[in-house]
Amino acid sequence: MYPFNDVGELELRPWEVSKDDCTATVLTTVISVPDDDRLVVDGGSKTFSLDKPQLPVPKHRDDIEYVNASEEHGWIDTSESEASFEVGDRLEFIVPHVCTTINLHDLIVGVRDGEVADLWEVQARGKVR
Repeated sequence: MYPFNDVGELELRPWEVSKDDCTATVLTTVISVPDDDRLVVDGGSKTFSLDKPQLPVPKHRDDIEYVNASEEHGWIDTSESEASFEVGDRLEFIVPHVCTTINLHDLIVGVRDGEVADLWEVQARGKVR
């Protein structure tokens, strides 16, 4: 947990952990903009582990909020944003709980300066017996 940090750490240790310290993120894609004050992304509970009360937090924005999820989708409140959003836009979110979110994925993509730098296979995924 500590090399990556997550929303739980942001909430528990705000004097030590900032959004910049949270490296476990998921890059989502806007798949629907049904109204001016909300949108839908392709990241739900099968992407983010939602086993704790925290929800994903936008990595680089303070004007939107992840408010609800289904298995495949996340609903984003954009009522505080002056930006306009379109299908295909990308939004990055800090994961609520890094340990169980990593377990949902086969591969971790390491990004440095906006470029893919490394790929890590999650070797223990699916090994519970």
